[in-house]
Amino acid sequence: MAKKEKEEDEDEEDYKFTKEERDKAAKAYNESSWNNVFRSKGMIYVGTQPDDIFTWQTSGIVNEIRHMGKWLATNTKDELYKKGNEADYKSWSDKIQGDRKTQLVIIGSGIDKAKVTKCLDDCLMSAEEYAKMRKDIGIEPMVLPEGEEDPFRAIEMEEEWEDME
Repeated sequence: MAKKEKEEDEDEEDYKFTKEERDKAAKAYNESSWNNVFRSKGMIYVGTQPDDIFTWQTSGIVNEIRHMGKWLATNTKDELYKKGNEADYKSWSDKIQGDRKTQLVIIGSGIDKAKVTKCLDDCLMSAEEYAKMRKDIGIEPMVLPEGEEDPFRAIEMEEEWEDME
């Protein structure tokens, strides 16, 4: 086998779950408050990345969060008007927060609404945390406690892609 082909096969191995890992993940999912959720989707606002829109999708145990661009509110009023977003701007009761929000649709049967709601509520920032982020001219990224890694940080893959070529 050629070296490049061998390396590609080794890389593919990194993404395969063992039977034990699949069983462990399935058990955790079945014991979670999300076990009767068939599908969920929407967009999420992330405090550590306040300018960026992320989409959220789940289908059973499979989930994905993907960066989709910037919120309209990251533009100035003049920029929004030039781009034809005057109606959006006028509809925002909070001109600094603007369109930044989380909107999710959750579909399932026999969902424990209280547990799912608590799970989502546990993800919210406090009023105090939000006050630290919000400034008169905009919203700054939430600062995480020292040593805590941002799960929504940008992952640079250029070097990895170059190695695969």
